[in-house]
This record gives sequence, C-alpha cells and structure tokens, in this order.
Amino acid sequence: NLTCGDGGPATSALLNLPGSTQLRNITMATDANGLFLPDFTFRRVRYINTSGGTVTLAGITIQGGQINTVAGSGQQSPYDNVPAGFTEMQMPAGVAADSSGNLFVSDTNADPVGSIRFINRGQTLITLFAGTAVEMAVQPGHIVTLNSLAGEPASDDRITTAAFASPQGLAVTDKGVYIVDSQYGALVRPVGSLTGRRSGHIRFLNTSASDVTIFPSGGAAKIVVPPGFIKDIVGRNDQPAPGSPTADDAPANTAIIFPTDVALDAAGNLYIADQGNNRIRKVNASTGLVTSLQVPGSDGLTPLVTGTACGIAVTSTGRVYIADTKNDRVLRQDAPNSTSFTTIANATTGISRPRDVTVDAFGNVFVANTGTNLEQILRIVAPTNTLGTTSVVAGTGLPGFSGDGGPANRA
Repeated sequence: NLTCGDGGPATSALLNLPGSTQLRNITMATDANGLFLPDFTFRRVRYINTSGGTVTLAGITIQGGQINTVAGSGQQSPYDNVPAGFTEMQMPAGVAADSSGNLFVSDTNADPVGSIRFINRGQTLITLFAGTAVEMAVQPGHIVTLNSLAGEPASDDRITTAAFASPQGLAVTDKGVYIVDSQYGALVRPVGSLTGRRSGHIRFLNTSASDVTIFPSGGAAKIVVPPGFIKDIVGRNDQPAPGSPTADDAPANTAIIFPTDVALDAAGNLYIADQGNNRIRKVNASTGLVTSLQVPGSDGLTPLVTGTACGIAVTSTGRVYIADTKNDRVLRQDAPNSTSFTTIANATTGISRPRDVTVDAFGNVFVANTGTNLEQILRIVAPTNTLGTTSVVAGTGLPGFSGDGGPANRA
C-alpha cells in the first residue's frame, strides 16, 4: 500500500482504511467544504475538498475535488529517513564518529526499546550492510535507526530486530561498532538477597562486508559475527550464583560487568568503564581474557578502585583517561601500559561528577561535567603528570536548553 494522490483528484488517490481484521475504527469529520480523513497507517490527516471552490488549510491550497495531507508527515517515530535536524531523540546517551565523520548514536530511552541510530554527515549516499538482508540506504544528512524492527520476532542476530536495554557508550572501528548495553545481562544478586541488579554486555555490530572474528584465540569466548549482525562479546546472560566473583582473569563470556563506556587501543584491546564494580576492565583482543587495570598496593599490584567511573578514553598510543565520577576527578595513565595514574583535574579545578572524557587528535582533553549547577564541557590542559588547569568549552553550568547560534560557553 502506498499513500499517493496528494494534490490531485480525490477519486485517483490511494486510501488505506482499517478493515475488520485490524480492530480499529476511523472517525471522520466534515466542515462546510469537505471531509477530514484520518490515515492511521500512514500517520497523517488528509482533507478531501468536496466543494467546487478552493480551500486553504494549514497553509495548503486544495482545489475543488482534490485531496491533500493537512497534518502529519507520515513518518514513524523516531522519524527516520529525514534530515537529522528534524528527527526526534528520546535520551541520547552515547555518540561516536567513524573515520569519515558519520555518527552512531545510542538512544537509550527510545520506545519500545533502546535504539542505535546512524547519521550520514557526508555529501553522498551511504549504503550500510550492502549485499545483506538488512541493507540500508542513507541519504546525505539523513538519520536512520539500525534496529528499527526491534520488538518484532527475531529469527537471528541481524541488527534490524535487535533489542537493547539502556545502550550507552560506543566505540567505532573500520570493522564495526562496539556497543555498551548496560542492562542487557544477567541479574546479579548479593548473598542473602532476593533482589539484585541487572548486569550488562559489550556487543559488537559488524558494519563491514565480511565476517569478523572476535577473540580468535579465546576458545569458548571466540565469536564470529557476519555482516549486519550483532553479537554479545563480553558479559553473561545466565544468572550467576549469589556472591559470584567478578571476572578478572576469566573469559569474556563469563564476565559480570556493569558497563557504561568502552574504548579500544591500537591493538584492538577493549577497555571498559565497569562502574558497578568500580573497576576499569581490559579485555585482550586475541584471548578475550578479562583483567582490571592495576596500581601499586601495599602487597604488590592491586586493582585500581574508582568511584563508579563512567567514562573512559584511550589515545592512539594506548594511554588511558578515566572520568572518575564520584571522586570528582579525571585520571590519566602516566604512560602506555603503566600502573601509575595521575589526577590531572579535580574539584579544585572545577570537575564535578564527570560522566565522560575524550581526547582529540591534537591531545586536547575534554570532560563532560554533570554536577549540580556545574553542567559544562571543560577542556583540561595538563602537559605533564601533574594537576592541570581547566577552561569552559560549552555551557553556563545551569541545566536547560538555550544558546543555539551563539557562544557555546553561554548555552
């Protein structure tokens, strides 16, 4: 069925009216010149001019005997295949760019489940998952939802029917997207408790044209992901026994994690902000073995304990940056693979509940502050392993929406 005929004779238009099998009724309305017709299937209201004269409604001129849409775009929420600036976002929690600057966005609270969306920021048509059953064409400047059929029966792991439970951080490579699905895993119960907390996963979406093997030397943790498919690569779905240990020195598919962010180094090793365990996890790209970043302790090396750190970044040289949320600080690894970390910004320099951190190609460090009346994007300058300085890049500090078209630090 197609909606067509707008602007032409009403008798030549295609209509889509719910029949008895659809269990829906339609309610029409009339005015002095014609008939308002709700089109449930195509999400619009159309007007049939039954008079001999011209009628103008909602700025639309309708000649006698003609039909036209007077309300609604026909687009289904969240309004895909439209310019990105005209779409609807529910609760975007993560964004990452590919090598061409196109964006992947995790829309955490979309209905009926979380969504992963793609924005073509180039000047030409992009075809995602070309040659597969989930091929998608994205016009320049347009946005699409990759799992637009979520909620429908899923016959396999293709992205179109994938369901997400609070997706957050993203990391993009030339082979695909690593996605934090923060509440998609097993229910974890403390000893003696009847309630628990939902753990999470790291999932991989293959955007390339061939199979991608994750953790090739990982034994049971090894996973092959076909083009256009998404698979769980870190985390477990089966409910562990109460009091089960966290998964250091164990395979990725047995890990109990509560993730919010993910990053990769040049070798493909994964770094996970495991805020629920107050750890920063490292997953070996070859073996899939999960460990925690460590620091010196009284009896040798011990896991670095964070204050529910929510954000993480890794530079091209392998240096780790951590948004240590409840400790109101940003940590930086003194050198790649080092067990020493330095606080490069803290509450004395304006850091308040940092949720994310990123480093650009020039070494500039940016942090997302989320503290009360301190909601800003800050730049950190710390050329040596000491406390640095900060400056405001965006935001007045007050929550709200304003400032488009003006200075970012007054928004």
